[in-house]
Amino acid sequence: MPKEILGVTLYSIDEVSELLGVNHQTVARYVKNGRMETTMIGGKKLISEEQLKNYLLNGTNKQAK
Repeated sequence: MPKEILGVTLYSIDEVSELLGVNHQTVARYVKNGRMETTMIGGKKLISEEQLKNYLLNGTNKQAK
């Protein structure tokens, strides 16, 4: 279940892998290679909804200019 902190929805790597229909290791590799950015909260890597949308639209966590 996604977490919401200060109006920002955050997903775990497992939740993102389920949403995308890929393996956990695939999302972990995207993070390691810089294709997705995570935020560490309480020792857990979380991906914001905005970062996920940027990945889906641009193939990276970077916003299009």
